[in-house]
Amino acid sequence: MKKTISVLTVFVLLLATGVSMAETRQVLVIEIRGLNCPFCAYDVGVALMKMPGVDRADIDLSVNRARVIMLVGRSADEQQIRAVIVAEGLTPGASELQTEET
Repeated sequence: MKKTISVLTVFVLLLATGVSMAETRQVLVIEIRGLNCPFCAYDVGVALMKMPGVDRADIDLSVNRARVIMLVGRSADEQQIRAVIVAEGLTPGASELQTEET
């Protein structure tokens, strides 16, 4: 019982001091030229998801852009991501590396 109260006290203190338990991860937003149909978007999304360290790949056909979201603690390898896009018969364009909290 005493141990449970101690753990609870520590948790309440962390919340009271505003300590964030969120983690950050990298997100690469990259333009994809030649992305003309849903099938192409699906194929490049699947290929990007097979890359090590990738948590999710969101392909937005309306703006010809992909958001490649990495697992926490993993870095985006932009050159490898570009190579996967080229292997799918598409052309990578401008990109921006961002971070987001989970």
